[in-house]
Amino acid sequence: MSPMASAHVILVAEDNDDDFVLLRCAFESAGLPHRLIGAQDGLDAINYLYADKPYTNRSAFPFPDLMLLDLQMPVVDGFEVLASVKGRSQFQCLPIVILSSVDDPIIIQRAYHLGAADFLTKPITSAERIEMARGLHVRWLEGEKKPVVRLGNFNPWSVPRPAPDKSEPKNAEQKPTGL
Repeated sequence: MSPMASAHVILVAEDNDDDFVLLRCAFESAGLPHRLIGAQDGLDAINYLYADKPYTNRSAFPFPDLMLLDLQMPVVDGFEVLASVKGRSQFQCLPIVILSSVDDPIIIQRAYHLGAADFLTKPITSAERIEMARGLHVRWLEGEKKPVVRLGNFNPWSVPRPAPDKSEPKNAEQKPTGL
């Protein structure tokens, strides 16, 4: 990252303090001075996103450029966070990337259905975390935000987006034919 590049704000909804610290260290080790703001649970994340107490001051708590969201959290889980922002215009520009230890295809499909931009499994080693931090920066924060496109081996922790369910009609209000 060039010295002239500005740091981005990343909201990290993660209930495990150790995972948050390791993620912060990965960004620092990658030379990415982004501001990581932690939310201890889903309710805290929702309050931050909606600028509710104690996050009403957008100067101190700016709207994030990226959100990293764990699914398994107390109080309000990651699915409820996704559901609370799905379809709301003020959140359309916010990429929400799931960062989870879960790799169940049904859970992954549900996250995508609720609007997750990407789904990454948590890396194990420090080197993997640093590589993931660089990949997140390039994909979501450098230049224009890129749509979810599978480009071969972009990120070894990225879980492929499930194929759309083709059994559902695209237009539920089809006009009857033959009348």
